[in-house]
Amino acid sequence: MEPQAYWIAFSLVKGIGAVRLKGLLNAFGNLENAWNARPQELQEAGLPEKIIENLQRIRKGVDLDALLFNLESKGIQTLTWEDAAYPRRLKEIDQPPPVLYVRGDVLLEDEWAVAIVGTRRMTVYG
Repeated sequence: MEPQAYWIAFSLVKGIGAVRLKGLLNAFGNLENAWNARPQELQEAGLPEKIIENLQRIRKGVDLDALLFNLESKGIQTLTWEDAAYPRRLKEIDQPPPVLYVRGDVLLEDEWAVAIVGTRRMTVYG
């Protein structure tokens, strides 16, 4: 399984963002090990029980191969913190997004590009 699959899968788990993902990487060495960890190991790594339940639900319901195939078939590439093509300046912020979904190419000239990011599920507060 490609490592990106685990990054994408963790991005689906409610309650796991940049900070918790960093904690999982520190605790397990990579996201494949974290994905396959037992609930007790996840709890020892600092995940609250509710997030562990969310993770277990996603693990049962997601087909990692199909997830990758779906993105690839739409011409979408994923960039993670571990990828050389991940924008250097974005990685320097406090909580950079663990996964970027890109259609097209990220070029060296894009280093100073600006993007506006929105949410899929808008709230009154947001």
